[in-house]
Amino acid sequence: MKGYIKYIQVLVLGIFVCILLKQQLETYSQISPTSKTIKKGKDFISEKDQSYTSIKEILPPRGVYRYISDSAANPSEFFMFYYIAQYSLAPRVLTDSLHTDTIVTNFYKTGSIDNPQNPLYAIRSQWTILSNNGAGVMLLKKNK
Repeated sequence: MKGYIKYIQVLVLGIFVCILLKQQLETYSQISPTSKTIKKGKDFISEKDQSYTSIKEILPPRGVYRYISDSAANPSEFFMFYYIAQYSLAPRVLTDSLHTDTIVTNFYKTGSIDNPQNPLYAIRSQWTILSNNGAGVMLLKKNK
């Protein structure tokens, strides 16, 4: 009887391991670079990363720049887009507290600095747009 219980335990353990292995393989096939379900450059992060391409071409490869978004009222949303921008523009450093002459924006809600709901609307005449991807990602330079 004891041998029979050991046999059942090993069998159940083997089935359990097979189920876990199957789940891991399914997960790997979904995230694999050769996967047919996820195409390179079509995920959310890659699309947002591409919106900073023109800014990367203008900014020097090193520096500290201010980041402003129109999602400041929602901290989780603000930081999600902030970290995407920081990732996209690295090794440049973005900060939301430093006042600099150059600002990287993500006004995905208001879309434009000319929208009255935009955080920079009241002082828009103080800034020149150096780059605008049309979806709210802009590079602004303070007028002298």
